[in-house]
Amino acid sequence: AGEALEVIAGAVEAPAGGRLFDAVSRTVAGMASPVILWDDAPLAAPEALEVLRLLCDIPCAGDTRLTAILAGELCLEDLVRRTPGLAGRVELAFRLHGLEEDELRPYVEGRLWTAGASRPIFAGEAFGSLGFHAGGNVRRVNALCEGALLLGAMAKAPEVTAEIVRQAASELERG
Repeated sequence: AGEALEVIAGAVEAPAGGRLFDAVSRTVAGMASPVILWDDAPLAAPEALEVLRLLCDIPCAGDTRLTAILAGELCLEDLVRRTPGLAGRVELAFRLHGLEEDELRPYVEGRLWTAGASRPIFAGEAFGSLGFHAGGNVRRVNALCEGALLLGAMAKAPEVTAEIVRQAASELERG
């Protein structure tokens, strides 16, 4: 909770040792629709989510309240349900589904082209292994690709194969 509070305090320029809620109130008082976007919310301590709930009670211009957008992995739904007072305030929940098998290759190759690749780097069979080990989870796809690219470069492989992806998955599992 402390780290989240420090970030919020810095964003509203709260003085050290000052009252966070007063600083937030002053900052959002004239805003029509203030928003806090919190990525990787499931990594937050439950106390931080309670602070967020309290921040959402601060009045802004007119009758509006601060809006919080929480983003994270699927466990975020459980975390919100287990946080008293927060679940009842959810007005909209949206779940992005993972990559389907036919979306994996264009996603990976698109990112590689954007990064400057001039030729295919992953062998065709590597995408099956990537899909199997990532389960469609985009963050895991990215982590596996990063690991596979590193392992492939270390082995001076002309392309990333299914076996290299499997090795990257094994390394990721070991932490």
